[in-house]
Amino acid sequence: MTIDTTYDKWLLEAKKSLAKISSTPELDIRWIGEHCQSLKDPQACMKDLICRRLKGEPVAYLIKERGFFKHIFKTHPDVLIPRPETEQLLETALDWAKEHTASTNKVPTFLDIGCGSGCLGISLSKELGSLVHCIDISDSAIALTKENIENLKASKVSFEKLDAASLNPKQLPFKVDAVVTNPPYIAEDDPVDPFVKKYEPHLALYGGGPLGLDLFSKWIEPILSLEPLAVFIETSPTQWSALSKLLSEHFESVEMIRDYSGQERILKVLSKK
Repeated sequence: MTIDTTYDKWLLEAKKSLAKISSTPELDIRWIGEHCQSLKDPQACMKDLICRRLKGEPVAYLIKERGFFKHIFKTHPDVLIPRPETEQLLETALDWAKEHTASTNKVPTFLDIGCGSGCLGISLSKELGSLVHCIDISDSAIALTKENIENLKASKVSFEKLDAASLNPKQLPFKVDAVVTNPPYIAEDDPVDPFVKKYEPHLALYGGGPLGLDLFSKWIEPILSLEPLAVFIETSPTQWSALSKLLSEHFESVEMIRDYSGQERILKVLSKK
């Protein structure tokens, strides 16, 4: 597609072309348009970003932000884009936290492992008033979490670069009541959207091994050392059964929760205390 016609005609053709790679072409263009509107040359910005979108680059990276739950989070190509499935993980943790507060008169504290943009931990804290500590092994993720904490004035959220496999309770700023995590969980042979594979960070996508559980398996003992009351995990429909069996050895209950499309996606794990 060339752009030597009038802008309006070009934009109409762009919408048609976008429909071939996106299920929401008009929404994509609206978001890009809103992002470009305040710039010196909105049309040049639109042409640049829409051409990049036509190559499959995610809108969240193009406009450098993504809505998640009740807030807008800054995004970065080195960090996983927040997704609706993770909102359901958040809502599951929120439901438990509200029940816990009602029964104990205490707001639970959280550890967000593999925090990425910080969308989980920040949303928990903003909604509950909880102390939340966010950790990630990625420098880019920690920098982005810091930026989102500052932008959203999430004063009760702390962060540090830390490998969860070497986590020690003494390293944390407070006693953790619950853990929430959206770990890398794609298995080596799982089919992956080609644009996701091309543009999103593999460090945040692939869990290692035939089931995608190699990385998370290294986190189990460190998580157990925290003696959490609850753990909330986003997982894959192909691995939840194996992961559930593994966690059942250490916790009183492991509940599978389906996502909005009916897939096995969330594990709600409660301690034996």
